[in-house]
Amino acid sequence: MNSPDYEARYRRAAGAVFAELRSKENWSLREFAEQVGDVAHTSLYAVERGESTPSVDMLGRVAACFGMDLAGILLLIVDKLDPEPAGLSNVFSQLQRMSAARRTEVEQFIAFLEYRDTH
Repeated sequence: MNSPDYEARYRRAAGAVFAELRSKENWSLREFAEQVGDVAHTSLYAVERGESTPSVDMLGRVAACFGMDLAGILLLIVDKLDPEPAGLSNVFSQLQRMSAARRTEVEQFIAFLEYRDTH
C-alpha cells in the first residue's frame, strides 16, 4: 500500500464531498464556515482543494451542519475513494486517538459498510 498516495486520494475525496455539499446549499465558503462554526473558511477551502486533511472534529462539524453524523460523512468520502480495502485501515487507525463516543460511531459505520457490501 502506498500511504502517501492513499492520503492524497482521501484528501481529494473529502474535498469533493465538502464542495458538493456546499454547492447543493449554494453557500459561499464564508457562509459554509459560518454554518460549520468555529472553522475558518480558508481551512474549508484548503480541504476542498485537496491540500488539507480534515480532522475528525471538522468532519463531525461539517456532517452536523448537513444533518448527518460522522459515519454519514465518512460514507460519502469512502464512496468517492477507489476501492482499496487495505487502504481503509489508515482511516480507521485513527480509532486509537478517538474518544469512546467517536469510536462507537466509527464502529457502527464499519458495521454498516459490511452489511451494505453483503446485501
